[in-house]
Amino acid sequence: MACLKERKGGFTLVELVLVVAILAFIATLAVGKFGDIRKAAARKTNTTNIANIQRAVNTHLAMADSVSGLFNYCESLVDACCADGPNNAGAWDEGGYKIPAGGSWTNGSYVPGIYAGVKASGGNMNAGGVSTGVDPDVDAAHAKNKGLKCEGSLIVRYLNTNEVARLNDVGVEILLYHNWLSGQSKVAQSSCGRTLDSDLATRNGGPGFRPDMSAFFPVRLKGGEPVAVVNPATTVGKNAYLSFGYDYPADTSSLGGPMDYFRVAGLPRLVCFGLGRSSDATAKLFEVPPRDNALDATYYRNYLLVFSMKNGTGNTGFTAKFEGVLDPEGNPAKQAQYDVDYGN
Repeated sequence: MACLKERKGGFTLVELVLVVAILAFIATLAVGKFGDIRKAAARKTNTTNIANIQRAVNTHLAMADSVSGLFNYCESLVDACCADGPNNAGAWDEGGYKIPAGGSWTNGSYVPGIYAGVKASGGNMNAGGVSTGVDPDVDAAHAKNKGLKCEGSLIVRYLNTNEVARLNDVGVEILLYHNWLSGQSKVAQSSCGRTLDSDLATRNGGPGFRPDMSAFFPVRLKGGEPVAVVNPATTVGKNAYLSFGYDYPADTSSLGGPMDYFRVAGLPRLVCFGLGRSSDATAKLFEVPPRDNALDATYYRNYLLVFSMKNGTGNTGFTAKFEGVLDPEGNPAKQAQYDVDYGN
């Protein structure tokens, strides 16, 4: 009787391929599930951050003898490195980057807009404010900087002197303005048409070569300076107004742009500033600013401090107060919690 050959141990090629395919499929499921867990955790952290920032600011405001300068060096969320900008008060409700007739990006004759990322590095400056020319690596980093994700829900408002005084009263005196053209940590102030106080010369917001940051320059608020205001004519803006307890018109069919809402509906302006790492409030309350990691890293991820600014008549009626916090997408706490409960 013929002897049967003993089968050697191990897998055939077909079996190995099948095992590898099964392991790859399991790994794909695991990676996808891990990504979902990270996203859900980031959303939950976002709601906690909003509550913690609001609680910390309100506690400090209640206990402090003086709030003078508390919110200095917050980020304005506005690009404004051109001297032409603050004088163009008629264009405040347009928002975005606007090029005047006959102007262009290259000659600097544009009006300020909501921060939408760094667009070029031709104006790179070193720490001394000296031009270093174009840097391909910096250009590549800037291509990843998308700026504010809620850009379309904010508009530009040019402050009058009474509004400046009221913001000073609640601790906002100096802001860091973004410079869309500069890729380093310090901007030559003269190139922006600004003459700054000597005590501001050492403050800046860089390093601008990182894709999630722009270069900044500090400006002491005065009449004509631009600030970012929540646009009530958007869904994000509506949620913000409702979350802070303001009556929102039930019927908006007769209202057009934001000016109609402010005039007809009587809504205050909600002015927003970014709680960045250079701000005095960060140093006093947090050491490092909370950031929203639920967002793509190429977007601006600092939280927004919101102040209400009521309309006045002449020299009376102007008031300002801290209202609360919005996340970098412009969402209040309730909307952020909704995203946790029902978001994809």
